[in-house]
Amino acid sequence: MSTKQYKVHDDEVYEVVENKLYTTYNKCAVPAVKSVAPTWKGEPIPFEMWRDITDWCVLSYEKFKSETLVFLYYDLDNNKKPWSFWIVPQITNGMTVKSNPDSKFFAKERKNFPDTMFGTVHHHCSSSAFQSGTDHADELDREGLHFTIGNLDQAFDLDVHLRITIGTGHGVVKATSVIGADPKVQKCFESLQTSYNITKLKQAFDNLHESSICSASKDYKKRDKEFSKHYHKVEKPAVSSFQHRMLQSTSVGKPNIYSHAHGYATNSQMHFDDQTGWYAEKKTEEAEEEDNEVTYCSIAEEVLVGCMLTLKVDSLRQRYEKDCLQEINVLPMYHLDDVEVAETVLKMLYDEAYQETQDGLQFIELVEDYIEENWNMYDITTKDLAEGIETWLMIETEEDLQHPVNLN
Repeated sequence: MSTKQYKVHDDEVYEVVENKLYTTYNKCAVPAVKSVAPTWKGEPIPFEMWRDITDWCVLSYEKFKSETLVFLYYDLDNNKKPWSFWIVPQITNGMTVKSNPDSKFFAKERKNFPDTMFGTVHHHCSSSAFQSGTDHADELDREGLHFTIGNLDQAFDLDVHLRITIGTGHGVVKATSVIGADPKVQKCFESLQTSYNITKLKQAFDNLHESSICSASKDYKKRDKEFSKHYHKVEKPAVSSFQHRMLQSTSVGKPNIYSHAHGYATNSQMHFDDQTGWYAEKKTEEAEEEDNEVTYCSIAEEVLVGCMLTLKVDSLRQRYEKDCLQEINVLPMYHLDDVEVAETVLKMLYDEAYQETQDGLQFIELVEDYIEENWNMYDITTKDLAEGIETWLMIETEEDLQHPVNLN
């Protein structure tokens, strides 16, 4: 039995025709398609499970003000409940997060889940949901459903972005195509099918389905105790002796959210070890009473994540780079690291001429509104914020210098 062969020439597909006298090529009629994204045909993710995931993302964002991560699993041998998710031990730092296989909890908990990992969910804090360059690179070699959730500062109006990777196929698909509907909405839809125009009813159902998966549960805050058992698995990097000195240099005299609310320690508080030059876990009650202070630097980092890395502010940053700095290759925030964004933001905060323009006035208003909403217990000005960003940039630069790359 001969196997048909095909060739591509000038973007046309040809079938190879062979006989004793000649070889020729017959053009094939190949229908064009808008997308070659894979299609999921397995069981949908249960709505209740998805709601657990969104509640976790919102609560963990409110606690750490940093990205968090979930792994998805699919069990082919479980016909009733094939889907499960794992709040994996992880290391987070602002707009980046990764699993932590070296955690003492990792191997122990991994045994509780099926062999087949089939997706991930992570969030982008208060930024919108999109596939960053890092996400794209990670997902090409990792089969499954990959969700990004955005707008975590708006718990009932989240943004959800989904990509699916199977083999060499990769593409963006609607989240509603893989997440089941709210059972209450589904039951209502089925009961009305015989009474209303099915087309309009289906459109209304689709809208409700989409809006329901873009929301945390109504009483998500009441679930904090339920999810708190996972907080100890979320780590943020400890800070070095250089950072310790810098953080103490711009104190605003309140309990230190840099190592507590922002999770730079794990679930426990941290203390500075003068012998090792690093923060370490506190062992005694006396150590827990150590005087920690809020700093402009710690507030600046939170403002960078919660305010500067939002679409409104980022569009102003891009216009500033193009119009005021005369930059040619202006990129959106998801193509840049936090340091590159912070460097431009610092210029915007110090540029008095820019602040008299319409864009500049809007920029300052957005920043001041954010500070007022989130830090009204402190007397923080945009000048204080600029000083904090300068300190934060010095810390990041010092970190890079402390870990040089060997080019030999």
